[in-house]
Amino acid sequence: DQRAGKTPLLRQDTEDEVVVAVWHEAVAVLGALEPALAEHAARTDRERFYAVEVTDEKDGQPADARVWLNDKEMLHLKTLEWQIIEPRELSDKPLFKGFAAWASEYFSGDEREAAFVLQKGYFVSSARRHDAKALEGLRGGDTPYIPGACHTYAEERVHQAIRLPNSRRDFTTDTVKLLQFK
Repeated sequence: DQRAGKTPLLRQDTEDEVVVAVWHEAVAVLGALEPALAEHAARTDRERFYAVEVTDEKDGQPADARVWLNDKEMLHLKTLEWQIIEPRELSDKPLFKGFAAWASEYFSGDEREAAFVLQKGYFVSSARRHDAKALEGLRGGDTPYIPGACHTYAEERVHQAIRLPNSRRDFTTDTVKLLQFK
């Protein structure tokens, strides 16, 4: 669906001004990532192994968020509610909106790539902080959410989307299925 040159990633029922806003945001993110993309393309290594660990944020206490590249720790952050707490020079930097812009400028090389991997790991870990069983039957907008973070949280459907029972999948013992979307 190339609707008048618009990206096929957006649904047909999307309003034109939203499409333009999303398109401009995507272009800005890609522009911020341009140095990292060039570095990635110039690499000679054929395989990289990343590991990400994000501990739980409990009772207002920060989480430890770490990323390793080929068994070497690249970055260790203390985080709380989508903000970096430590190291001090990064305190109050966001891990969500605005992340790509500041991280692209602050980090370089492998550390920049590791920062983006860690940010994605933090994003995924945030979904596991909720008791999915307790949320069954509730609408998306019945609990705090980040507007536009995913299909369910899009403003046009968040108040209609209903959380279904048994929708959580655990890939702890078979990570291959995760990568195969099974």
